[in-house]
Amino acid sequence: MKKQIVTPLIMATSLIILSTAFFYGCDRDNENTPGNQGVTRGPQVKVGNGTAQSFIKLDQSGKATSIGFTMTRGALDNLPQQGEHGAISYELPLPAEKQKTAYDHISLDWAPHGHMPNGVYNVPHFDMHFYMISQQQRAGIKPGTAEAEKLPDASFFPPNYASTPGEAEPAMGKHWVDLTSSELKGAPFKTTFIYGSYNGQVIFHEPMMAHKWLSTEPDTLITLSKPATTLNASAYPGAYTVRYDKASRVFTISLELTQKQ
Repeated sequence: MKKQIVTPLIMATSLIILSTAFFYGCDRDNENTPGNQGVTRGPQVKVGNGTAQSFIKLDQSGKATSIGFTMTRGALDNLPQQGEHGAISYELPLPAEKQKTAYDHISLDWAPHGHMPNGVYNVPHFDMHFYMISQQQRAGIKPGTAEAEKLPDASFFPPNYASTPGEAEPAMGKHWVDLTSSELKGAPFKTTFIYGSYNGQVIFHEPMMAHKWLSTEPDTLITLSKPATTLNASAYPGAYTVRYDKASRVFTISLELTQKQ
C-alpha cells in the first residue's frame, strides 16, 4: 500500500471543510429539515432603518405551529410619511413550507396617518395581513362588485365580530372587527385582530398594532376567540404574539396555530 503524505496545509484545509459541513448540517437539522422542530425563513425585506423576514415554525412531526415574521428595532424608524391616508406595503414572501399552512404571503402595511374611523384607528400603525390568497387574486378585488359584497356565513367569525360599513377595500376585501375591542370603547388603540373576506370566503387574518405601542417593546400573547366554523385547513390561529428580544433588538410577531381536531 502506497503511503500517503499529508501536509499541514492540506490538513488545515480539510478541517475547515469538515467544520463548515458540520455546522451547516447542524443548521439545516435545527431549522429547515421537516421532521425536526425548527424554523424556515423567507427573504429579508428592508423596512425603515431595519428589516423584516417571514418565518414558519414546524414541530417534530413537520406540522406548522407558528407563522409570522421577525422585525428589527430599526424598522420602526425612518418610515415613509407620504400619503394622507394611504398605506405603504412591504410584501413578505413565505418559505416553501407555506404549503403546510392556510397562508400564501404576508403584507406588512404601514399606515403613517392611520385610517378610518377617526378617533380610533387614525394613528400611525401597522396592518399585518396574513393572506390566504395569492397576490394575483388580490389584484382582482375591486369595491362595489357582487363578489366583494358577498359575505361568508357568520359561523366563520367569532360571535363578537361584525363587518365594517362601506364598500370593500381594493386588493383587500371586506374587514371584520371585534366589537369588544377596547379602542371601540374609547381607550387608546394598541392592538386588535381583524378578519377579511371576499366572495363569501375568509381571505386574511390581520393583527393591527399601533406604532406607539410597538415602540414600548411589548412582550405579550393575545388569545383569540374560535369561530364555530374554521377554514378547510389543518390549523387556525388560536392566538397571536408580540415578543421583543432586547439583546438582539428584534421583534417576533406571529400567529400561533391550533391544530383542528
